[in-house]
Amino acid sequence: MVPMQDHPEIFIGIPCYNTGEKLLATLQSVQEQRFKNFKAVIAIEPTDDAERTIEIANFVAAQDHRFIVKINEAHLGWAGNIKQLMQEVDCPYFTILPHDDILHENYLLLLHTAILEHPDIIIAFPSFYYFGHCDGNQVCPDQPGSLYDRLTNHFTSGESPEFWKGLTRSSILNKDTVFPASSADSFAAEYEWAIVLLSQGRSLYVKEAYYYKRIYKSDVENSVSTEWSHKYNSEKLYHSLTEHKKRVSVLLKLLPLKKHELKSILFASNVAHIWKILHFTAGRFPLPKAESKQLAKINKKCSAKAELISSEVAQRASLCDLLNEYQLNNLDSIETQLLPIIEADPQNIDAQILLMKIYLRQNDLSKAMPQLNTLTVLFPNSWRIREVSIWLSDSLNNQFQYE
Repeated sequence: MVPMQDHPEIFIGIPCYNTGEKLLATLQSVQEQRFKNFKAVIAIEPTDDAERTIEIANFVAAQDHRFIVKINEAHLGWAGNIKQLMQEVDCPYFTILPHDDILHENYLLLLHTAILEHPDIIIAFPSFYYFGHCDGNQVCPDQPGSLYDRLTNHFTSGESPEFWKGLTRSSILNKDTVFPASSADSFAAEYEWAIVLLSQGRSLYVKEAYYYKRIYKSDVENSVSTEWSHKYNSEKLYHSLTEHKKRVSVLLKLLPLKKHELKSILFASNVAHIWKILHFTAGRFPLPKAESKQLAKINKKCSAKAELISSEVAQRASLCDLLNEYQLNNLDSIETQLLPIIEADPQNIDAQILLMKIYLRQNDLSKAMPQLNTLTVLFPNSWRIREVSIWLSDSLNNQFQYE
């Protein structure tokens, strides 16, 4: 039996919803941490199917007193459960571990060491390894510099929120900085929390892939994110995205930014929002008319090199336009417009992936195969290459079948 230490250093919040057998691997990965001074609170949503989840949680807690099992009095939803856990944090540092993800044994040790060595950062995070339906690494950039720089870079580099699962200083938590939980299944709440985190200080990326995120098949297994992207109808998805945009705008307007800085960041966030719409709809629905008109105005301003519009924002706006054309199957001249973007920034994975998809949709294997080689060299082990490599394999199989 492992007792809890008198003054745990790290609080691990584990929100659970009908996890079942997968929870055991998650909890065992916490037990096996080389950094031992932590407490783990397992917060279980009360449902008719929670029996096995509760059984596994109690089994581990009986062996290891660092684990505490709590069954919520009412169903809080995924974001509400996380918010409640954050309100219970009573250690210098905390991390949130969703019920079916897994930690490398060095996860806590690596990030705790990093955050101690950098007293100016508020969160340290590793690379993420995706497993399950897809596999490979997901890397999020760290965000140094001023508040303005951090937010601008965040919106222009793809707005990935994954870094929020790192190790965070508990000192940032107060009544205004807890995980956002709203109606509509708390749609995209982690994107809003990422903005809150970046408003508190800089983040630090530690390159080891020590966090393992389980990915589900959209048409077979259920998860909150697959519900959003694949099971919402167009009306519900667009409403959720619109409400999310309003909440992001409110968050940004509350920050201590100069007037011209806020104007620039709001512009960047609008571009990022259109990218997000294209990402969530994944071609299932056309870009709504309002956003199509807005995108045209944005690109017109970018073309005119308007004041306060950075080259990175302009590049992201161009990619929005090209991705929209791709999803509408208007492939003429997209390659010609993409190549200058790639030439200016070969590490732009969104542009490189889009170019690969164009070659595959055109069934141009003479270009697709060299492009896949380029992707594997530039972005080794990236999970995003898996999809396009499968498409290439399918194209080759189809070609050989008909020859």
